[in-house]
Amino acid sequence: MPDSHFKETFWKKFKSKYRLTILNDTTFEEVFWLRLSRLNLVGVLGIASILFALTIFALVAYTPIRVFIPGYPDGSTHANIIRNAYRLDSMEQKLIIYDQYLNNIRTIFQGETPINHNDSSAIFTKPLSIDTLALSVSQKDSMFRARMEQENEFDYLSANVKIEEDLTLFPPVHGILTRHYEPKSNHFGVDVATKEGEEIKACFKGTVIFAEWSMETGYVVQIQHPKSLISVYKHLKELNVQQGDRVETGRKIGNSGDVGTLSTGPHLHFELWRDGISIPPTESIVF
Repeated sequence: MPDSHFKETFWKKFKSKYRLTILNDTTFEEVFWLRLSRLNLVGVLGIASILFALTIFALVAYTPIRVFIPGYPDGSTHANIIRNAYRLDSMEQKLIIYDQYLNNIRTIFQGETPINHNDSSAIFTKPLSIDTLALSVSQKDSMFRARMEQENEFDYLSANVKIEEDLTLFPPVHGILTRHYEPKSNHFGVDVATKEGEEIKACFKGTVIFAEWSMETGYVVQIQHPKSLISVYKHLKELNVQQGDRVETGRKIGNSGDVGTLSTGPHLHFELWRDGISIPPTESIVF
């Protein structure tokens, strides 16, 4: 009985109305009055607290004031996070390109056709082996080939030194040799000084297996030729081919330039490789 009486009395007092009056101190005139209960006061304070918390949350979440919170990243830190994310994505793409390049090199050494990764349909196409192709030479083709060989018997290509009886190389550019083949010092090619923007041409027909930019050597092109021969062209400032392109002898693949951290002037660095072994270019081509 006393507990119920206490609860009833407390609840009655909690709901009882009180009058807050503000008077003029001189005239005792009533200026403002407010009639509230304790329950009304708790409700008003609760709503005010919720509105205050929402206001603080909006200021922290949607205004720059949040950078003043200890431990929260500032603008420069956020920019570095975004920049590092882009760099990580670029490195991942670069690794994918290098894996595709190495797979193409492995495919070429196995005597198969490399995949053109720039063509989405080629991803789902199995490379054809040369051994599976049944090629026959017609009489008209033989006559045409004999006539072309007779016409080209004394052209400028015949002046080049031949590696083999059926393999004639064309000089990619004409210029002055500024550095020779020095494999002991890891210089596996020759440097040919040229004018800025000189046309660089393929030394023989083949397939472009690499055409990318390098910080050290500018644009680099690698071409896979018949007889397991690979030619490498470095320090190009412009490219006219891309990976997977078929090129003929003497076709323009780019322009020379003074690009790359290892460059000392406008020139072409040219290399020849066969079965993974470097070959002195001057023994095969007259520059």
